[in-house]
Amino acid sequence: MKQARKLDPLFKLETGEKSNLSPSRQEALKLAHVLQDIQILVLMEPEKMLFIDSMEELIRPLVNGETDIVIPERSEETMKSYPPQQAAEEKRSNKIANEILRKAGLRTNTDEELDLWLGTRVFRNEPNTLNIFLQKYQFHPRNISLDKLIDLEKWSNAMYLPVVNALFRGFKIKGVPVHYVHPKLLTSNELNNPITDRRRDVQQRDILTSMVEMVRYNLQQAGQSIKPSRITPTKS
Repeated sequence: MKQARKLDPLFKLETGEKSNLSPSRQEALKLAHVLQDIQILVLMEPEKMLFIDSMEELIRPLVNGETDIVIPERSEETMKSYPPQQAAEEKRSNKIANEILRKAGLRTNTDEELDLWLGTRVFRNEPNTLNIFLQKYQFHPRNISLDKLIDLEKWSNAMYLPVVNALFRGFKIKGVPVHYVHPKLLTSNELNNPITDRRRDVQQRDILTSMVEMVRYNLQQAGQSIKPSRITPTKS
């Protein structure tokens, strides 16, 4: 790991000990953006490197102008390589997240379900799209236990709020099926692991709440009278 850090400035080790997941990903995007001849940016976790075999399929809709952002889509067969509880939790999280987008009028009932919980995002290296992924927001908690779990700097700022914002701005998002098998070592470590199960539960509550608040923020910006959002842009 230490050698990888020295060899590749884009390599980010995410321990989860701090709220550094989104900042490290956004920093990596900034570094990749200025590299010569980089036309496509791929935001993914190290264990998803198997997607390299599917990269041609992932970037084709972008090159052909069919969409602005691609989100890889796992099959039912792929989900069998995950611990059963994780597979069930991610399916449920995806279902709720897509319902949030539909209720906001950002997706229709005939649109494909986006596999948001996979976490990987692929898009053209263009300022308008990149800026959406680099935006930072802060959450203003109430004095309740749920709000104490919300930390936009973990997952939301880099991966989930950009999806909401992109759809509000009229960007097209397309799901593309990929062949992916969850690494056996990760499956073994996560199986029947109460710490991992707790982290997954916190992650779901964090991301879904953040998405709802991001919808409210965008509706507020459009002048619609709704419940005030508890998300605001971070002052630079």
